[in-house]
Amino acid sequence: MDFQLGTAAEEILPKTQKLFTITRYPIRYMVTPKCGCTFVKNLMWRLEYGEFYHSPMTIHDQDGVFPRAVDLGLTEEQVRAEDYAFMAVRKPVDRFFSLYAEKVIGEGWKRYIPLRQLLVDQYGLNPAANTPRQHTENCLILSKWIRANLKDKIDLEPEAHWTPQNYRSFVFVPTDLKVLLVSQMTEHMSVLLKPIVPDIDDIIPQLERNRSPLGVMKKDILTEELRQDVNDIYRRDWKIFFAAKQAWAKGVTTNADIPRISDIS
Repeated sequence: MDFQLGTAAEEILPKTQKLFTITRYPIRYMVTPKCGCTFVKNLMWRLEYGEFYHSPMTIHDQDGVFPRAVDLGLTEEQVRAEDYAFMAVRKPVDRFFSLYAEKVIGEGWKRYIPLRQLLVDQYGLNPAANTPRQHTENCLILSKWIRANLKDKIDLEPEAHWTPQNYRSFVFVPTDLKVLLVSQMTEHMSVLLKPIVPDIDDIIPQLERNRSPLGVMKKDILTEELRQDVNDIYRRDWKIFFAAKQAWAKGVTTNADIPRISDIS
């Protein structure tokens, strides 16, 4: 499987700089926007401080509070040998739709970079869309813009919420992280952490999820044309996701069985 490396500036930094951690448990987590990071950060906060963060949807404001693995002196080799160093991957279409629902058409656009306004002013996006067809047309505008932006950096610098998950391979390959699926995060996080957090199954249900309902069904919006376009843009991400899904489907029930990136690539 071929991987897209990070930028030259990123690659000179220690890879463990990119891994969030806490002090009470040996958990190392590589954040990928739109891949369950709100959920995971809130869980890590609860495990570190013994209480839930007071404003779960704004947990990202506390990124500076979380230490990084490099702060603990951990090297790539040491992380590769750890049992609780992980990443989460998401089906590309679901990640794309989450970006649209939360950061383009949802209330999140007000706290985000000016992507929505750009698409409205220059590309005809309908901010008042309320039917499946209107949302589909908006999503096609977004997907075509993302393709052009990733290729030529039109309008804005490519940003973490829409750059491929695969762009973080410069971190997850050398650290050989374990791979969880966002679509089964509750189950997979339980398998990962049960050995060190025996009551994890009591904690997880209390966490808030970052939901983004539009009032219409996702399946009615994501046409075959749109799915194909998104999967083509993120084709390497699809390969990683599908390989991880197959690995978990073999029957992963213990931490030791969780696939690492080297197992699926």
